[in-house]
Amino acid sequence: MDKNNRHSLTIRIQARDGTPLSKLIKRFNSMPKKSMREEIISLLMASMPYALEANEEERETIERCYWQTLNQLFYYAYCMMQTLGIKSKAPATNLFGPHLFFESKIAPQVVEGLAKTEPEPEPEEDEEIDFMSSLGIAQ
Repeated sequence: MDKNNRHSLTIRIQARDGTPLSKLIKRFNSMPKKSMREEIISLLMASMPYALEANEEERETIERCYWQTLNQLFYYAYCMMQTLGIKSKAPATNLFGPHLFFESKIAPQVVEGLAKTEPEPEPEEDEEIDFMSSLGIAQ
């Protein structure tokens, strides 16, 4: 491979002690360098559909890459579940997000089902609803 055709990524991540990100950094730093690189590369590859979109690839290529990436993420999650011995089901609420790692001031998103809304009042019997006009289509 020609050295002129190489691309490089160098990042420095610092996290305050006791944060989830600092625990992740400690884990990576305790791993053999080759294993650490392989795992980081695997995780970075999850962004491949974004990279293809940024390079203005064909829509079909982006979608195929998305489905392949999703399949790999499911496999990665399955292997993690097996390695860690996770037997429980996923929690009903979703409290996960970047705020765990980046000490963001943004509140975490909580998903607890559909929001309850008041039902629309029923039309009175003598009021006739014209479906086509409600869509903005004149007859």
